[in-house]
Amino acid sequence: MSALFLGGWAYAPGLIAAAWPEVTVVGAAEPLPPVERVSTVIGWSLGGLRALAALAEGRIRAEHLVLIGSTARFCATEGYACGQPRAALRAMMVGMKRNRTATLGNFFALSAAPRAIDAAEQQALVGAVSDLDDTVLAEGLDQLDRLDLRAALAGISLPVLILHGASDRVIPVQAGEFLAAALPSAKLIVHPDPLAGHDLPLRAADWVREQVVLRGM
Repeated sequence: MSALFLGGWAYAPGLIAAAWPEVTVVGAAEPLPPVERVSTVIGWSLGGLRALAALAEGRIRAEHLVLIGSTARFCATEGYACGQPRAALRAMMVGMKRNRTATLGNFFALSAAPRAIDAAEQQALVGAVSDLDDTVLAEGLDQLDRLDLRAALAGISLPVLILHGASDRVIPVQAGEFLAAALPSAKLIVHPDPLAGHDLPLRAADWVREQVVLRGM
């Protein structure tokens, strides 16, 4: 297997695969395939956290790692201000129980921000994950709550390319800067558009692909 793409929370694998037909896509709700080695692992958002965890634990071996809009820890905590307030994540957990459609719609709008998405695009994104049940999506939010890879970063020595949107409102660019400083062999590239947000693999797929190819990954 040449490249494995680990998707972000609530984004349908089929949607990612349509933009990335040349890689094997694993949704955030899906288990990792039983592979021993891949050329490149690409992790987006929660997928980046999962990739870091799998590499740190030896569940995947790879020659290169690409992290898109990702982080070592999703929630801010003492000594780590690069994340979202935990209260915001807890509000999403409650929102998924009370009004799944509205909560998912708000998340997709935040992911696209600061660009606005129209009602049709928002509805399409929500509809694309209709086959994922509430328990699966709740598990993804729980992973965002508990995964903390900060202590493992120093031991991940493979070359890492970090791509981030300057105006990402889900995972701020400061989280990418933290990763770049903590990983032994990492390079951070921020999208040149100051309005680039969290949905880079879909909205700027060609740019992401270009950065990966340019660096031989």
